Amino acid sequence: MKNRIKGHLTEIIVLVVAALLVAADQITKGLITDNFYLGQSVTVIPNALNFTYIHNPGAVFGILKNHPWVFNTVTIIAVIGALIVLASGRVGKKPYIWAIGLVISGGVGNMIDRLSLKYVVDFIEITFIYFPYVFNVADCCVVIGCGIVILQVIIEMIQEFKAKKAKKAADITHLTEENVDE
Repeated sequence: MKNRIKGHLTEIIVLVVAALLVAADQITKGLITDNFYLGQSVTVIPNALNFTYIHNPGAVFGILKNHPWVFNTVTIIAVIGALIVLASGRVGKKPYIWAIGLVISGGVGNMIDRLSLKYVVDFIEITFIYFPYVFNVADCCVVIGCGIVILQVIIEMIQEFKAKKAKKAADITHLTEENVDE
């Protein structure tokens, strides 16, 4: 039993962190709904960050706002799939494990809103660039998790390219040495 837990320690830690992130998401949304009126915007960092309380009945930019079952179905399938993948122990690289945990936490955080409120509470508004979307902690988790996957894939592609290039150079050197020996 101890070896089994030790073998999955990273996954266990990731799931604990994911649960804490879901709690942080729900706490921050609760603070906003308890202290702001709908549509209220407060500057947190001038020309950089506002807290603007809105309801989002859909996805990004309010798309599919009349189809919450789509988000709940996709989220449930994605979270169950991610948990199965984590439990399998087949995800060898820690960045992927952390990315899965982040996506799980974001999906669960927003699903809680959709199931209990029929909309998602959003409040983080970036103002230092034009970004026409207000989001929340759960959204940040999903975006960061997906970003980690993209970054890891790019890193692996670069490593693979360098390894192939080094092998090719080694093969050329080996062939050249064989020709010199003859």
